[in-house]
Amino acid sequence: MYEKSLGNKSPWAAYLQLLPDRECLPLVWTLDEVDHLLPGTELHKIVKEDKALIYDDWKESIMPLVDALHLVPDFFGAEQYFAARTLVASRSFQIDDYHGFGMVPLADLFNHKTQAEDVHFTCGTFDSKSDDEDEEGNNNDSYTESAVNGEPANALGCTSDDSNVLEMIMVKDVKTGAEIFNTYGFAGNAALLHRYGFTEPDNPYDIVNIDLELVLYWSSSLFSGRYSRARLSFGEN
Repeated sequence: MYEKSLGNKSPWAAYLQLLPDRECLPLVWTLDEVDHLLPGTELHKIVKEDKALIYDDWKESIMPLVDALHLVPDFFGAEQYFAARTLVASRSFQIDDYHGFGMVPLADLFNHKTQAEDVHFTCGTFDSKSDDEDEEGNNNDSYTESAVNGEPANALGCTSDDSNVLEMIMVKDVKTGAEIFNTYGFAGNAALLHRYGFTEPDNPYDIVNIDLELVLYWSSSLFSGRYSRARLSFGEN
């Protein structure tokens, strides 16, 4: 939001101009759209809770900064905050422990395909430090792993020398003109829609979550309440 408010003065101006204003996540749907499109799904309640929590977050964290730092209000309203959240949610990567999550130009070009990635992302050590930090006491025994795909990075040629690098590595041959896919992990359609704004046909990781209160209500209609609670407790343990 702040970088957008700087316009062409921002070092990220060219990248920001390529981004959409928002991604079409349920978070920015109207309440009518949420009620029309999501009833009977686990996201129906979750999205409404998200909207309330994020609005409170904006009111408590962003609104005070507008006056305190003399920011341009048009760039820091609730609508802009929700829009920014959709971009970060759908495009950010975990880089390492020092940098945390960040939006990475070019790395966000690839669409998702379950179990069919063409490109694999790796990073340096998870305890990467900034250039101006004292490196005394650092050693090469720190655990190194892929920030995005969760596999040991040293097995993929990622060493401590690569600590400031996020690498995109082709893992299979791709025909000229074919789309190159990344994978966002093993997620069901509810998670994909919630985080990225899309679903995947024939998703092998699609699941249905059933509210335990509904299970208990149904069970109590057939068995005693005590028996139902005991069985539920047994299942949780």
